[in-house]
Amino acid sequence: MPGTEGRNLIVKVLNTDVVVDKSQNTEQQSYLYSYSQLRITRVAESVVGDETGTIIFTARHEQAKLWICHVVDLMEPGNILLIYGAKIQMYRGFMRLAVDHRAQIIIAEPVEFVVNEDCSKSLVEYEVIPKY
Repeated sequence: MPGTEGRNLIVKVLNTDVVVDKSQNTEQQSYLYSYSQLRITRVAESVVGDETGTIIFTARHEQAKLWICHVVDLMEPGNILLIYGAKIQMYRGFMRLAVDHRAQIIIAEPVEFVVNEDCSKSLVEYEVIPKY
């Protein structure tokens, strides 16, 4: 549901689409020195699911507590992921699964389960109703 935070999930990655993959050269200057810093921006949208349904997971490379790789690198189809601290973010009225820097994502040992692809949580549109 919208507003959900702090969920622990076991999901299977069904497919992944890298939507942003670029390097940005940011320059910071002062009157004493100047330097340039290379920053890489990668964003992927992956369909992940379990027995209850599927949802789009938005992965950004700087998310979660990972020391060996970036979150985007874990989004290989077929991977089983343990996600600790997942939350729901709304994007244009639709739900997306997301994590922040406090979350943990671990590749799990292969587990056999059937993903319910008939129930996509990201296809349900929500409307914000103002409180009066």
